Amino acid sequence: MIADRLRGKKEFLLFIVLLTFYTYFIQEAGWSQNARLDLTLSLARDQEAHIDSYHQNTEDKGRYGDHYYSYSAPGLSALGVGVYYAMDRLQGLGRNIEVQASAASPTITRYWLYLLTAFTVAGPSALLAVFLYRFLKMLRGATILPSLIVVACGLGTLVLPFSTLYYAHVTAALFAFAAFYTVFMIRCGREDRVNLSLAGFLMGLAIVTEYQTALIGLALFFYILAFRETRRAVARYLIGGLPLIGGLAYYNYVRFGNPLEFGYEYHVTWGRFFQSGVLGAFKLSLSALWAITFGAKGLFVQSPVLLLVPVGLGVMIRDKTYRREALFFIAVALLFLVFNASWVVPNPMGGTSPGPRRLIPILPFVVVPLLFLPRGLRWLFVPLALYSVGAMILITALNPQVSEKIANPLMQYWWPSAWKCPECYIPTMGHVRWGWGSRESLLVPLGALGLGTLAGYIIYAMRKKPVEDRSLVLGTFVIILLIAYLALSSPIDVLHPRDIPWRVGTLVAGAVGGRETSEVYRAQVWCGEVGKTSEVY
Repeated sequence: MIADRLRGKKEFLLFIVLLTFYTYFIQEAGWSQNARLDLTLSLARDQEAHIDSYHQNTEDKGRYGDHYYSYSAPGLSALGVGVYYAMDRLQGLGRNIEVQASAASPTITRYWLYLLTAFTVAGPSALLAVFLYRFLKMLRGATILPSLIVVACGLGTLVLPFSTLYYAHVTAALFAFAAFYTVFMIRCGREDRVNLSLAGFLMGLAIVTEYQTALIGLALFFYILAFRETRRAVARYLIGGLPLIGGLAYYNYVRFGNPLEFGYEYHVTWGRFFQSGVLGAFKLSLSALWAITFGAKGLFVQSPVLLLVPVGLGVMIRDKTYRREALFFIAVALLFLVFNASWVVPNPMGGTSPGPRRLIPILPFVVVPLLFLPRGLRWLFVPLALYSVGAMILITALNPQVSEKIANPLMQYWWPSAWKCPECYIPTMGHVRWGWGSRESLLVPLGALGLGTLAGYIIYAMRKKPVEDRSLVLGTFVIILLIAYLALSSPIDVLHPRDIPWRVGTLVAGAVGGRETSEVYRAQVWCGEVGKTSEVY
């Protein structure tokens, strides 16, 4: 019992440290986020599937007949409806919401985006870390490596910046990984096979939140076949997802009169690219494959800790105990890489994205092999993880939605701006609630990470002490971090929950075009290329 409490406190420690990061940053609005917000508002206020009353703030939309639609999967926007009702009742925000004909929405809209992100993206992302930690501890629980891998995934990959933005990738990753975790528990005999229906339901949630996760659902189907021979077991998995898939089909029918029509070809900007193939995936492009892996914004360039994954994967495959899981991870990674490298849209990153955002749902799967690194190579993990975490914190703090016109934003914008441009940092809860400078207020999440690291080190040093002593020490750290979170990073002031942060009016919602121009100009200055746009554009 005490050992279970100790494990629970470790999980909550990881949860609260990561949540401090995820809810601390107040990102700028953007077309993709606004489109999801528009659908949330339309569902909550008008009970309509179209976004006619709100579409002026985005070009990331589709038009069919006389109506405008959000072309993204509806799951995240639907989750936001509950947040809308709760916050409207608590703070009366629904009466103040405004949407103007600009990608840079007014301040109150930006605050709405922050709240929706905090409850439908940041919270699920921190919960994903708990599932990942539990899974890693089940594989090899006697080391400190599971905690380090969870932090590397949560803070050293694209999971961090996209846990602060109103995008669906991280939320879908939670549902998909929870589905896999449920199936794995059944395989190990720790759950009853009837829970295959739960796995199917979770996979259905992932698909209606992010369409591409259907590839994970396909791989999971064959993973179930590998150890469950009965048709009934497979049927439970499929039946579990039917209500969600049926709801998605009805949603498509209401919008386009066809349950199998997803509307990508009606996109007002990129519709012509979606005329062929499956959701725009038509022909594998080696240049796109290089761009999303080893290009300037590639996955392995911004998060070099992932370079160690193939090594651990090789060890995992040779271990007969977990060979099926290794093959499942390989299948998921290859399916996503090929699919995303086959998009006919010119930008394989997905708009103003710091990296290949459509690969985010596979990140909790691909980091698992890091647990199997040979001891002789584990020393490489720490420096690569530290660089990855540092890069992602800067990307998040300096606006991850950087202009597409900057060829290498990590070296041309984010790293130089960290030291030379204090005004480039985005607002934080420390800025909004307490008036601190945005750069100085980074000490809050960094302090939470430091306290969490100290707690982990002390517990590891006390590993030979009684469980009761370790549980008491860890509980003290958890209480301190929880109080700090509620005071400094919580989206709602717990003492005055009905009040909008008084400094919310200080958020600057300048035109995106102006922001983009300044970013490109600064990138040219850092590289000594003022007047020579060919190196940047």
